[in-house]
Amino acid sequence: MANVQLEESLQLLQSGNEDAISAIYAEMNRPVFAVAFAILKDEGLAQDVVQDTFIKVRSSIDSYTPDTNPSAWIITIARNFALMEYRKRRREVSFDPSNSDYAFGSYSITFHESNPVLDAAMNALDQEEREIVLLHVISDYKHREIADSLNKPLGTVLWIYNKAIKKLKTYLEEHGGGK
Repeated sequence: MANVQLEESLQLLQSGNEDAISAIYAEMNRPVFAVAFAILKDEGLAQDVVQDTFIKVRSSIDSYTPDTNPSAWIITIARNFALMEYRKRRREVSFDPSNSDYAFGSYSITFHESNPVLDAAMNALDQEEREIVLLHVISDYKHREIADSLNKPLGTVLWIYNKAIKKLKTYLEEHGGGK
């Protein structure tokens, strides 16, 4: 769905057509997940952000300004939810002395299968780099679409993407994942 079709779906939703949310979700759930996952580094929390984002899209549809950038509006909602969740999680500290993980530490990957490149992205890249790489790789966004969605100049997005790819290559070579 191009931004034109997304725009039409948002306008249908504004006019009261509840079925339009399905088309919006079908188009935007992957990019929303990619942004949330890039910030939170947790699949479950990112999925929660996806759901919260589309609930907010539905409840705030009257605040959408037609003929603007519809994907940027939705991505902004997702980023805000993900950042709020990140800040909330950072402040939370739980301690269960009966859990031996506190004494010895633990690390778990929330994906069902390990992916060295995704692991490298989570470990080697900062939040902005992860967002851009994941939007490009997972959501198959073009660099121009990423620039529009994140309200950044195309040159900046390309520079960050190329810098991130170099960091990933170096990380994978240093950690045995690259050839």
